[in-house]
Amino acid sequence: APSVRQSGPEVIYEFILYDEGFIEASITQFRSEGIDNDINLLRSLERDQDGMALDCVARGDNQLEAGVDEGRWYLVIDSRNNSPGEYTLMVRFRPGYIHGR
Repeated sequence: APSVRQSGPEVIYEFILYDEGFIEASITQFRSEGIDNDINLLRSLERDQDGMALDCVARGDNQLEAGVDEGRWYLVIDSRNNSPGEYTLMVRFRPGYIHGR
C-alpha cells in the first residue's frame, strides 16, 4: 500500500515453507502506545528506488491471509512511529492445495 507511509522501523521474520498452503497471521498490539503496527507478507525483501517492497503478497492493519507456495517468505511488522512497540504475533500455516493457482 504505497499510500500508507510507515516511517518507523521494521521487524522482519523470515521462514521457509516446505509445502504450499495458506498463511494466516495476526498481531495484537497495545493501543495505549499509539504506534499502529501493520503486518505484511512478502515473497522477497527487494525494494524499488523509493524503498517500497516489490513482492508484497498481502498486508493488513492487524491480520492477513494468503495462499503461499513452498519457499522462503517474510512477515514484516512495520510501524508509523519511531519504534515498533510491543505486540504479539500469531502465525498459522494450513498445508494444502492452493485453489486457482
